[in-house]
Amino acid sequence: MHGGFHHNFSFETNGTTPGSANHDQYSEKLENIYQSVQPVLSWMLVVTGVIGIPGNVLTIMVFAKMGTASTFQMSCTGLAVSDLLCVGASMMCGITIMGVFRGAASQAAISHLNNLVGGLPQVVFSRVTSLITAWISTVRCLSVAYPTKVRFIITRTVTTVALCIIFSLGCSFLLIASTVYRVKREFDPETNSTVWTLDFQKDSKSSAFFQFLRFVFGLILPVLSWVTVTVCTTFLIVKLKQNAKWKSQNAQVVTESSSSGAVPSKIKQKKELPERERRVMKVVILVAVIFLFCSVPMSAHLVASFTLPQ
Repeated sequence: MHGGFHHNFSFETNGTTPGSANHDQYSEKLENIYQSVQPVLSWMLVVTGVIGIPGNVLTIMVFAKMGTASTFQMSCTGLAVSDLLCVGASMMCGITIMGVFRGAASQAAISHLNNLVGGLPQVVFSRVTSLITAWISTVRCLSVAYPTKVRFIITRTVTTVALCIIFSLGCSFLLIASTVYRVKREFDPETNSTVWTLDFQKDSKSSAFFQFLRFVFGLILPVLSWVTVTVCTTFLIVKLKQNAKWKSQNAQVVTESSSSGAVPSKIKQKKELPERERRVMKVVILVAVIFLFCSVPMSAHLVASFTLPQ
């Protein structure tokens, strides 16, 4: 079975391997499909950036005008900043794919540039977004379960420190990743001109370190964020349904008692969620559902790349 994929371990007879022709044809078809849809994908990324960047900037301005009196507003501001950087990276990825730098840099340099200014930042800030979403969901769950205690634990200082740690984690990865790239000018015989090149230099130590970072950003953080957001969202939905049911039962008891002229019977003691808390919970649930829906393709792809055989 491995003969079609690993030539060094295959049973070669006349210079070919069993199934290699089919494999090459399949790879060629995939490459042709990718080349045909590449312009469409690049324009989609650019259009997403054109729409998403102003939208996130307006969101940040709105939260900035509202102030930092609420830790929830602070977290939402951090979420908007992270999403702004993620959308900007996606837009840069689309711009480099379009071939804007084709005349000034080699094809290999453009590929590395796409990875450095588009691919890596997009992955990193999508992980930052997922961690902030998980943080918001967790804090909201704790606020519902322990409303008096969390108010004194999750302060504005704690929220600021948590957001700074999350952003520092992502930015440090990008800073380390950029150290293995070297920029220089070389003569390109194909274009008969001097072009910029961006070389990726790595050794055994850096390869092991990057493999560790890939494991953390590609598997640990997506799974951790996904599980946290899913559990917290489920908890909030259950709490909202319980509160709605309690309000309905309470209203029914009061109505029946007033119509009969009797004294209202004592219903089961349960504290009703404040209106503001319910609104915040609904916003958190909406953000969490959007996050879970949008992150499914990339998270599934990255998890599959680690768990499934090549």
